[in-house]
Amino acid sequence: MKRTSTDSAPIDERLDYWRDAISRAFVKLDFDPVKLNGGRQFSGRIAQSDLADIELAVVNSSGQHVRRTSRLIRQAQEELFLVSFQLAGEGEVRQDGRRAVLAAGDFATYDSTRPYELLFREDFEQLVVTVPRDRLRVRAPSAERLTAIAIRGSQGIGGMLGELVVGLPEHAEAMAGQTQASVSDSVLDLVATALATLPDSQVGSLPTLKLFHLNRIKSYIHEHLSDPDLSIMSISEALGMSVSSLYRVFEAERCSLAEWIWDQRLQACRATLLDVACSGLSIKQIAMSWGFNDPAHFSRAFRKRFGQSPAAFRSRD
Repeated sequence: MKRTSTDSAPIDERLDYWRDAISRAFVKLDFDPVKLNGGRQFSGRIAQSDLADIELAVVNSSGQHVRRTSRLIRQAQEELFLVSFQLAGEGEVRQDGRRAVLAAGDFATYDSTRPYELLFREDFEQLVVTVPRDRLRVRAPSAERLTAIAIRGSQGIGGMLGELVVGLPEHAEAMAGQTQASVSDSVLDLVATALATLPDSQVGSLPTLKLFHLNRIKSYIHEHLSDPDLSIMSISEALGMSVSSLYRVFEAERCSLAEWIWDQRLQACRATLLDVACSGLSIKQIAMSWGFNDPAHFSRAFRKRFGQSPAAFRSRD
């Protein structure tokens, strides 16, 4: 577990230290401390651990006002959802004109690709789960519209999810890789289920059986995205559904099933091109690792989707 604390910084440098610490732990952020009573100095601690492809961070801090601005978003490359579980104190999440006030046990989501604010008027503790955007969208297609809405932890799915995640930071790194992946999937499935209970969720208006199959199809695609043989026919055979049934279930989406698979592969390539750990891989290797078998075709599709070639995208500042 990685630990960061303002205690290691000189008093007159603590605010800059904390601004840098939260930007490295999550996404680029601006922040201002809330005025402290009794002449106390600002202090903050972050304990971080990984759980497969999601990140966990427990934040203990003095009061503060955090902002994700349009300027910072333009400087960013990451596309994430963050899920904040309030452990102590009170927090407030604001995004897209919505406002979620969180008491201990409650949680809410927010999206790094649009401006948001977090406000903590007094000392607080939060567990923040950071999720690659597409990992949640594959389970909750309406996730962008459901940010900054409080989900109460006092009962139902909110309480179940809270009980699961609260102990994860201390135990995640001791889990074997496959166990981590399974637990990560369980966390995301429960977050998606909680979001689907919200009145503003479009997917909540889908028949339960159709929603079940839609999530099942998307989960299977996500798990087999790197397989070059992934196709509508192979999905049909693996899930025991006819091709016509697949098409009917996918009617609620804004694109066809084949287009959705194509877009998910392009998004995966984009993320890999940004990953420093994959800097030694050629563009062709990255394309083939996500199921593309024609580098020239991949380059054309990438340029059409993101407005520049893979090489130009990878080399940008």
